[in-house]
Amino acid sequence: MSYSRWSNSFWYTYWLSNSGDKRDEQLFCIQTVKTFTYKELLDDTDKCINIVKDIINKENLEYKVKDEEYTELKQYMLKFLIDIEREYKE
Repeated sequence: MSYSRWSNSFWYTYWLSNSGDKRDEQLFCIQTVKTFTYKELLDDTDKCINIVKDIINKENLEYKVKDEEYTELKQYMLKFLIDIEREYKE
């Protein structure tokens, strides 16, 4: 399931379809940047955002990623968490 695409966002994010069988193993992918497990995002979403910021800053992109775009990314992460919780009721 895709949460965002490059046609309408800086980010291309999706729930990786070949994630594991368990809830904590489900993967949220930020294409060309990083993949996080459900558990990583659940434990500390802000830490995950900071990891993405560090990765992007090391890339020395011509484009400066705006704070609003990181806020947008966090919203996609939170939607992913909600979807996983709906899918894997325990």
